[in-house]
Amino acid sequence: MSVSDTGKQIASAIVTKAIFSNPTVLLVGLIISIIFLIIMLIAVAASALNPNQQNEEGTSYSIIYGPLDRDKIDSILKESGVFDGKTDVFIETAKRHNIDPVLLIAIALHETGYGTSNAVIKKNNPGGIMMPPSYSELRAYPSLDAGIEDMAKNLYDNYIAIGLVTIPQIGTKYAPIGADNDPTGSNANWVPSITNIATQLGGLTINYFGDGKWIVPVPKPFTLSSDYGWRDFGGGEFHNGIDIPKPAGTPIVAASSGKVVVAVKSGEGGGFGLHVVIEHSGGVYSLYGHMSSVKVNVGDTVQTGQQIGAVGNTGRSTGNHLHFQINLNSIYQNHTDPKPYIGL
Repeated sequence: MSVSDTGKQIASAIVTKAIFSNPTVLLVGLIISIIFLIIMLIAVAASALNPNQQNEEGTSYSIIYGPLDRDKIDSILKESGVFDGKTDVFIETAKRHNIDPVLLIAIALHETGYGTSNAVIKKNNPGGIMMPPSYSELRAYPSLDAGIEDMAKNLYDNYIAIGLVTIPQIGTKYAPIGADNDPTGSNANWVPSITNIATQLGGLTINYFGDGKWIVPVPKPFTLSSDYGWRDFGGGEFHNGIDIPKPAGTPIVAASSGKVVVAVKSGEGGGFGLHVVIEHSGGVYSLYGHMSSVKVNVGDTVQTGQQIGAVGNTGRSTGNHLHFQINLNSIYQNHTDPKPYIGL
């Protein structure tokens, strides 16, 4: 045994004896341990209560929305192998299939290692699309444009159209964690990676409309189930807003920036169920009704495109939808047709 090891043993024995033979030292150590435990519990609680750092599953990432940033997309695709010069192809293809071009590009970049994988170079396959019926081999396309077209069609038909609209929702099917064909567990990185790439591209844009001051608060496409104005409902009534049907849990974002003045998180909410009202400049108030969950609090300042809740069926409602309403100089009164505000 070395002199150093002997010294360590002697020092350890002295410290141990001092602690257990001196009640004061033992008490101080116990107090320090309790304080440390309390600090850790506070940190965990703070993290759990921060909606800007966690999604529904509790994973640490956030999703932003905004106008289509062609400059950012061009600059990234320029450095992404075979995708250089394909900005217009991605955007126009996404538009034809009613999907977010940023979402389409982000998935393509992730699946191909930023346009450098053998699948996209040799088979023009940007989305990891497999060949039926066995789905054991990657599909080959005659051109990259054809591969992008089929990838977009697949994304809409097998995900968006059945209510899988957010990145986490899409990830549960596109790259399921624990799948047999993922022995290394790389699918666990799919959602954070797509989210990060989408952010680099300028944020998701499917909600975006117009000049950025007002946007549609739920993802397109949709058809109104009830318009603003008189309708046959319970003997006839004037409908103060518009109803947009969407699957339960679909994200609802602020149609414009402002301050949250109402955030009802339980109860009937006067018929609106769980709902939020945001005060905007010029005496304009936007109301979002029948939510399944509310993710903001009264007094919060929210930005255009920031998620404030999720579609639900609470209050006086006959199915999952968003009731969207615009009121002038009043939180609940003086309603007006909201469609011109969001470009419908």
